[in-house]
Amino acid sequence: MEPVFEVRDLSKVYKLYPSQKARLAEWVTRRPRHRQVRALDGVSFTVGAGESWGIVGENGAGKSTLLKIITGCAFPTSGSVRKRGKVAAILELGMGFHGEFSGRDNAALNATLLGLGPAGVREALPRILEFAELGQAIDQPLKTYSSGMVMRLAFAVAVSVDPDVLIIDEALAVGDGYFQKKCIDAIRALQEGGRTILLCSHALYYVGALCQKALWLKDGRVEMAGEAKAVALAYENHLNARKAPSARIVKASGESSPVRIVSARLLDPGGAEVERFGFGMPFAAEVEVEAERPDLPLKVGFVLFRNDEVEIFTATSFDQPPLQGKTRYRCRLELDALPLVKGRYKPAFYVTDSEGLHLYHVRELPDGLTVDPPAGYRYFGIIHPPARWRLDVESGSVKA
Repeated sequence: MEPVFEVRDLSKVYKLYPSQKARLAEWVTRRPRHRQVRALDGVSFTVGAGESWGIVGENGAGKSTLLKIITGCAFPTSGSVRKRGKVAAILELGMGFHGEFSGRDNAALNATLLGLGPAGVREALPRILEFAELGQAIDQPLKTYSSGMVMRLAFAVAVSVDPDVLIIDEALAVGDGYFQKKCIDAIRALQEGGRTILLCSHALYYVGALCQKALWLKDGRVEMAGEAKAVALAYENHLNARKAPSARIVKASGESSPVRIVSARLLDPGGAEVERFGFGMPFAAEVEVEAERPDLPLKVGFVLFRNDEVEIFTATSFDQPPLQGKTRYRCRLELDALPLVKGRYKPAFYVTDSEGLHLYHVRELPDGLTVDPPAGYRYFGIIHPPARWRLDVESGSVKA
């Protein structure tokens, strides 16, 4: 089957001038007065029909430039892009919209730009307005919209015109938790319909969960391409090696979420609330979750960070049936022994949907958790798991 995208040896060089005067002087004298910035350098990859690709990389790596060239919003300095099918893209917030036009007019205009005729626009417009959920604001000028409202409209148009390819550049980072969940559901529906997805995101969890393959850009070059989870892990390790903030779970907005954590605490073996634990001491943590609807399937999780943001471990309920049938739940996590050696830690609970793709609410325990070292402390590192030594092993036996 013919690929949807074929990117071959793509490069993009920008000319930066210190001033408009320098630009004019270069034009008059024909002597260079600029410096070159290479945003992309020899990028090549192929996207097959129905594949979902994540694009990751640090700020300035060339991700947005690559997507602009793919969608035709920018032109390469060299190389080529071959594409087929109807492409809907959400790039820079508000790109393709007019601030003086109403949301309704912008929706109709963008649907037309994406290839729909007058009859197609009339058919798609009710779906767009229903998805965006902007109410009476739909007939107000776009310049009065918040960034979240603009994203709602852009995403609604993109998923309502039945695209063959959907390209998303960090759009999931904007908007409230409710609408983020709605967007993820729409992406899932497009995937199930055989559509192709390109997702650019700093949220590595989305890349690993929604995409089969991924591309890591570094300084405009392809650092790694392949299976999404492997690429995301390699990129995360790169960030950690640079002592950048680790990829913590992002706090969802509890105000607009249909689920919230109402209480969370740490418990000693007797059930009393505590903050300090001894080495090897049994550990329990309890969370109370409240949902607006009893038909909403939920999963709960616990994550522990060291004070420098290093992630120690997570424990989730994904191996059990989802919480469903009540509106209030009390859940307890239990460990036979806390394997941490010593130190201060930051615990947090979180609640997700049944697939773990949407984070409804996060609650950190502000007082943290302290682990006291054991007597005669001789251990290094963060954890000390149960272990046995077999010394001087010969033929399966152990000498005394």
